[in-house]
Amino acid sequence: QYPHNAIFHDLDGSLTSTTNPGWVTAHQDYLIGDDSGCSVDLNKYDGVVCDQSVTLRRVVVYAPVPEKTFRGVELNVSRVGAQEEKFENLGTQAGRNPSGGWAFPVRTGKIFNLHFNQGIDFQEIQFDRSHIWLQDEWAVLRFNHTETREKMEAFSLDVNLDPYLENFSAVGEGDPHGSFFLDIEENQTFVTVSGTTSEVVGTQIRLKGHHCWGEHCSLAFDDVEMEKEPRYWSNPDHWRLDRDDETEVGIIPRDGDDVTILPSWNMILDSDTAILGHLVIEGFLTFRNPGAHVLSAHTILVKRKLAIGSTQNPTLRTSKIRLYGNPSDETVSFTPEIPACNKCLVIVGQAQFHGRVAEKTINKLSSHARVGDTAITIDGTPSAYWIDREIMITTTSENFEHVDMVTVTAIEDSTITFTPALKYDHIGEILTTAARSVDARAIVAVVGHNVMVEGVQDDNSYNGTILVGDYIDNEGNSRHAKFSMSGVELKNLGQHDSNKS
Repeated sequence: QYPHNAIFHDLDGSLTSTTNPGWVTAHQDYLIGDDSGCSVDLNKYDGVVCDQSVTLRRVVVYAPVPEKTFRGVELNVSRVGAQEEKFENLGTQAGRNPSGGWAFPVRTGKIFNLHFNQGIDFQEIQFDRSHIWLQDEWAVLRFNHTETREKMEAFSLDVNLDPYLENFSAVGEGDPHGSFFLDIEENQTFVTVSGTTSEVVGTQIRLKGHHCWGEHCSLAFDDVEMEKEPRYWSNPDHWRLDRDDETEVGIIPRDGDDVTILPSWNMILDSDTAILGHLVIEGFLTFRNPGAHVLSAHTILVKRKLAIGSTQNPTLRTSKIRLYGNPSDETVSFTPEIPACNKCLVIVGQAQFHGRVAEKTINKLSSHARVGDTAITIDGTPSAYWIDREIMITTTSENFEHVDMVTVTAIEDSTITFTPALKYDHIGEILTTAARSVDARAIVAVVGHNVMVEGVQDDNSYNGTILVGDYIDNEGNSRHAKFSMSGVELKNLGQHDSNKS
């Protein structure tokens, strides 16, 4: 196509073979439409020809941070308000300077959507305009964010523009170059590109986004001495919660509560929890061992320590962490360094999850199992590790779907009791013919592990996620996260279309 990335202003119509002035530029679909004043003329080398009602100017976007994340990522541009939304893929030009960035023409007085493929977000990004923009010319760039941004800053010539732009709650006509508006509710940022500059504001503008902004972003906690006596989750006297600016003593957390394990607390989880909102662990939270308990929450932030067993003493019973939430749920911001998220377990302190790894978790039936049975016998003696565990009894029919999944409730010698009852028959004896014997017995196998972190899928397929990250506290000290696990099952984790996989 022609004229590639150039923009020509045809002052007398000689370039476009018309009698009126106009513009010619490369074929960009978002410039075309009945309402655009621009059209494609195949006789003009497949370029876009615009009439004199239009003014075309150049914008370049470049230097996205983190740089490695944007390598190979494509940028799409579309025009807001067009009769038909048309995207133009600008390729993967994530350069550090304008010559290696995404350069594209815009029609002044219009708003343009900029969207990066793969659902990733920039921490910082820069944009520039050509020097021939006139003072009354403007365009607006709209960036959408997959992740929450609580604060956006703009810099020009290394000067923070906030004091100069603080009175602008919207962007567009009359706004100076670099003015912006962060729409927190819709996760989007509008930035004005215009010919209006000053000694403070140059043509190059750098945007810097913050996941979290303000006092609530601090991960610091009081480094106080731990209480000598442990507290127990199931004991109402061991709780102090803040609800609606009032302190309540003696109430076990309920569904939807935001809960904080205070720095001095050594809390033992000795019962299943309600489905909490946001759980912050500033002290110690330890699953009781032995014990079969479930911790349920929408988000969990570990500042100090969360423990399920240890390498020397792995937990023997089933212990679960269950994460709840939907893609549309409000995200929670932690620090400027750690991405905001929902349905997540965030570890910036210490966490250790250690389940028991059994010596043998596969066996065979020693007698036939029938539809409706709630107990089977196997060829061997299973260990206590099997209790509370899900087991699979494989098909012995011609239908490969005739597999039973049940949960073990008790063991006595080689007899396993479980729930629910069997849906299918399973062969449990060696079949002998005149010629030979065939071992057609169903296999009985433990599925997964007795420690599980699960993204609960109710009415959606949205998974949970685990984030582990270091950070720098308010005093400038580096805090390093530590996470170890063994004998752990991770289920429904990894959030699609984000960089938190």
